[in-house]
Amino acid sequence: MSILASRIKASIEKMGISVLEFERRAGLNRNAVHNITSGKTKKPTTKTIFAIAEAFGYEPQELIEGIEDKLLGEKVKRAYLDLELTQKCAHSLTQELMNRDMDLTMDEYVSLLEDIYSYQDTSESKMSLDTAFTG
Repeated sequence: MSILASRIKASIEKMGISVLEFERRAGLNRNAVHNITSGKTKKPTTKTIFAIAEAFGYEPQELIEGIEDKLLGEKVKRAYLDLELTQKCAHSLTQELMNRDMDLTMDEYVSLLEDIYSYQDTSESKMSLDTAFTG
């Protein structure tokens, strides 16, 4: 079990509630937390990490400190947007949706945009868009 999964599981047990109840309180989809604690989800999204941390009353960094997966830690540390990369992600996502003639709610669009932004390679000095992820 990962350090993150152990911390989440221990904190939920400390609260004395079920994982399902915690997911509800955190505003997460059913099984989102269960999948992390069971090892099914190895790299939860930044949005999920923030929701879990907030439900515990933690800062996201408090929840993930010590996690061996450096990429996850880097994603959560990215508190400020790279506006140029955000614009590229939004443009790419919008083009893809138009090409596929798809309609989304604003919440669905923002969620996809967050996922696309979160999975970009930040190892370079200037972030660049991985267009393969948007398709």
